Amino acid sequence: MSDQLPGELADWVTRLAAALARLDEGHPLVISLAAPAPRAGTERSDRYVQFALLGPYLRAESVGNQYLQGADRLTPEQLADLDRLGWNAPDDSGNHWRWFDPRDHLDAARLAVTTLHVVHGVDHPRQLTFDAAPHVLDLLRPPP
Repeated sequence: MSDQLPGELADWVTRLAAALARLDEGHPLVISLAAPAPRAGTERSDRYVQFALLGPYLRAESVGNQYLQGADRLTPEQLADLDRLGWNAPDDSGNHWRWFDPRDHLDAARLAVTTLHVVHGVDHPRQLTFDAAPHVLDLLRPPP
């Protein structure tokens, strides 16, 4: 599967990077699939990517199989894609993870969006829902 992002997702990387730059400790950002992603091959999905600012670092996580059931579980190919993209194997959190310097918000956003596309089957930001502090959510909403 190609890591090339569709136009809408490619454009959305900078918006997500701006939102990550506004995160504060204690207020994570969770990006979830709003509905099943047809390319993920599931009827419903509990898949997500999330970020939290912890001290001087930004922790990124992509859902692990511990939190997924049935057809929603990650396939061996998707697990290989997570590894190829640079995610670490699940730790005590049960999720695949990476640490970033908080100033690396563009790299973190690019990894998240590529993961959402390649691993979780997302083709457009409309397939996503967001949970974060209001000042972060404002940056993720599409323009009027």
